[in-house]
Amino acid sequence: MVDQDIFDRLLQFRPSGAPVLSVYVGVDGGPSALRTKLESLVGEVLEQAEAEPSQALRRSLLSDVARVLDLAARGGPPEGSTVGIFACHRAGLYEEVVVPRRARDRAVVDATPYLRPLLAFLDESRRYCLVVLDRMQACLYELFMGELEGATIVVTPGKPGRPVGRDPSPAHRLFRETADVADEFIHATRAELLLVGGPEETVAAFLPFVPHHLRGRVAGTFAFDPRTMGPEQARCCAEAVVDRYERAEEASLVAEILDRVTTGGLGAAGIPWCLAAVNEEAVQFLLIDEEARASGSACDACGWLGLVGATCQRCGGPLRVTQDVIEEMGAAVIGASGRVEHVQAPTPLSQHSVAAFLRFDVPHSAAQVVG
Repeated sequence: MVDQDIFDRLLQFRPSGAPVLSVYVGVDGGPSALRTKLESLVGEVLEQAEAEPSQALRRSLLSDVARVLDLAARGGPPEGSTVGIFACHRAGLYEEVVVPRRARDRAVVDATPYLRPLLAFLDESRRYCLVVLDRMQACLYELFMGELEGATIVVTPGKPGRPVGRDPSPAHRLFRETADVADEFIHATRAELLLVGGPEETVAAFLPFVPHHLRGRVAGTFAFDPRTMGPEQARCCAEAVVDRYERAEEASLVAEILDRVTTGGLGAAGIPWCLAAVNEEAVQFLLIDEEARASGSACDACGWLGLVGATCQRCGGPLRVTQDVIEEMGAAVIGASGRVEHVQAPTPLSQHSVAAFLRFDVPHSAAQVVG
């Protein structure tokens, strides 16, 4: 699970004049395979370090590379996970973050930690209540950041003293009891959405017992046999449903924001226009195409972002070049209490790279300022 304190420290890191090495590597195949992947990833970084004219900066980056390579010797990360490593020896920065799913392997050297893959994981890390049941019993889990937490088992046909009423069969009493427990479970864990797994006919029979105020929060269902399949298989099935739900939600959000832009509502699309909105702290919700990249400029004094230039248009200070100004946009939006969604589904957003729901109007003409 991603430690929020570590993430906040990385998000708030300010350039120190020394390069920051960010590495994301998938863990599979054991220490030897991990070492080989790490050596391949940092190959270009070593060349960059050797070409660095400053002895102090060269020494800092070489130290970071050595520490990254040491990860394979230390071991520890579970198979199937991704490790994010963020290092800057001269600034005293070294953090490892284990994400319980695969992300693309990469190594990035920039003035700040490269956090886009981590942001993409966190913006999908909602809490789910997972119900797995048949006609004999139900198990409820909390699914968060790819992991199942705790378990509540419902096997009784109803609470003591509860009248049978219109649920005379043991299965119906179990369904009603499970629905009540799920309602309490969601309230206690602050889960946002509900997943249901079990034999198809059982799931279909259970869903009408879900309270009306929760039915709109059912993210999906899946076929599952609790008699022959265990919690790990339930987690994998639930993760597949979550992925489908997230992709469908992304497509819906993209359609909504592009419609808002077309009709002149509070929206912006394209990197220059969204940069202008970010600089005005007008962005409520930023959508980023997962494959989009763009270099740009950033002012470390006041936070202004642009595409080109050497001087900040807000405070007059010097600008630094950033390899991915979109990543800087995401960090700025979060810092201004906005939300960020990395869109993995194929959508028309790819034509714009980014789009934003706005708090207040930022005219398209403002995009000329950052270009």
